[in-house]
Amino acid sequence: MKSRKNIYAVLIIALAGIFALAITTMHERGEIPVAKSAAFIIGSKGVISSENSTSATLAAQDTFLGGSDNLYRMTQVTVFYNTDKPSASDGIQFQFSTDDTNWTRVIKFDAEQDPAHASGYGGVHTFPVYAQYFRIMYVNALDSQTVFNIQTIYHHEKNMPLTYQAGQSVSSFSDAQFVRSVNNVFDQNAGLVSDQSFSHYAGISDTIGSTPETVWMKDGLFAHPDTAHYIRVAAGGNALDTIGGGGARTLRVVYLDSVWVRTVDTLELRGSLVSDSTSAKGIRLLEYEVIEQGTYGFANVGAITIENVNGEVMGFIQVNIGEGRSAIYSVEAGKIGFVQNLSLNPSANVSADIFVFARENADIVTAPASPVRLITGYADVKGSIQAARDRWIELPEKTDFWIVAQKNTGPGATRITAEFDVLLINQ
Repeated sequence: MKSRKNIYAVLIIALAGIFALAITTMHERGEIPVAKSAAFIIGSKGVISSENSTSATLAAQDTFLGGSDNLYRMTQVTVFYNTDKPSASDGIQFQFSTDDTNWTRVIKFDAEQDPAHASGYGGVHTFPVYAQYFRIMYVNALDSQTVFNIQTIYHHEKNMPLTYQAGQSVSSFSDAQFVRSVNNVFDQNAGLVSDQSFSHYAGISDTIGSTPETVWMKDGLFAHPDTAHYIRVAAGGNALDTIGGGGARTLRVVYLDSVWVRTVDTLELRGSLVSDSTSAKGIRLLEYEVIEQGTYGFANVGAITIENVNGEVMGFIQVNIGEGRSAIYSVEAGKIGFVQNLSLNPSANVSADIFVFARENADIVTAPASPVRLITGYADVKGSIQAARDRWIELPEKTDFWIVAQKNTGPGATRITAEFDVLLINQ
């Protein structure tokens, strides 16, 4: 019997030694957090850090600085705190370090007023392990505390990402998990999709007659230039539309340069004289608008004609409209355009025939050149129509796109508006 007891005793000692060796090895490998000078309370799912937990109150402007804990193999940290006095500004700091010396990743905020904590200030925060070493710093404000508790728990496994109740008030310091619904149109408009952009274009013509005319603010058919020239505001404008005047002062122009790259410039208007020219030669004009004017509530006093230095008209702004409205578009180099949401609207009591054209490889102006293509056409349009198509109109790079209309029936000249959206995607 005695020998059997001796055998049991030896086995127990051996097992204890194996367990101690295993714990030591896990400490050395960083699988159990190691504080500089404190014990851990180890549970099956987490570890309570005594180095970064305390109930010792702080005097005015005192600081609690926890010890450095090695969080290798840990995945998540939960910190609970409550006190009866406010902290200093950014007085709560969760600090991380990669080398146990430089504490470069810091989450900092003020102590929160929270009715869930009887003492008045408190919170619970759960966050991932950002680096190997962690400590807490708490800086008290001007009043001595009578209540102060911090408890820090490290988790082996990820638990619930948030530690606030649904009915609690949410502040800028509350834990939050980043979740964003995807809305393609919103993302494209807001510039959140790096390889895509979204633009809306609207053309207006007040004088469409019985012969075909481009839907833009000037009469007649628009002619695309075949050579790049500098762009400017033409002479003959109103004297008040000038720098220092009471009308339009500056004009923002978005154009495609000689190699079909999108370029933006601001032109200063000079009344009846020509304006200064763009910084680069332009082959196509995409957008143009007044961005500064001299009288609140107004835009341009006179009509504004945008031309190139060769005298070819590229855009037109009617009196006090402030921007160009033309159903004319060209795709810049390195992009693919998709036209969608095409809307066509003749004025009341008339009907119109409306045609949508495109020309690919518009930079090639000598034979063999690409032909003009009729993309779609609508005869005897009355009222507003949304031009439904099975798929979007695809426009390769350096493709021109424009809309032409003519009156079919009805008295006098016809007003027509045409609108469409363009989604641009990098090639």
